Amino acid sequence: SDWLHNMKNFHNSSILRDIKNPVSWITAWSTLVSFVYKLLHMTGHGDLGSRMCLGSTPHSLISSSIGLLLVFRTNSAYQKFREGRKTWEKLSNTCRDITRMISVYEQNVGTARKHR
Repeated sequence: SDWLHNMKNFHNSSILRDIKNPVSWITAWSTLVSFVYKLLHMTGHGDLGSRMCLGSTPHSLISSSIGLLLVFRTNSAYQKFREGRKTWEKLSNTCRDITRMISVYEQNVGTARKHR
């Protein structure tokens, strides 16, 4: 049910609007590089196409740095959530305290003033 709702409202997503252009450009660039690589291999210039390839080292370095970035962002988001929860708890406790005080001192304050 949530999945179906998300698919129906997929075009209204602000996150997808934000990432649409970068993802489109990366997809277009990757397709172009792949097409040139295949074309070079088909025309007999496979050695030139092989020099276009990167080794596994850049991918390993990028993946570890992205992993660290994600861990940092997750911890930061959790800290913000925890801070918001503490603030909400303080607000809730203050409202409860005010309600208790009004109930305890209702006779001194008066019923008409209590309902104000």
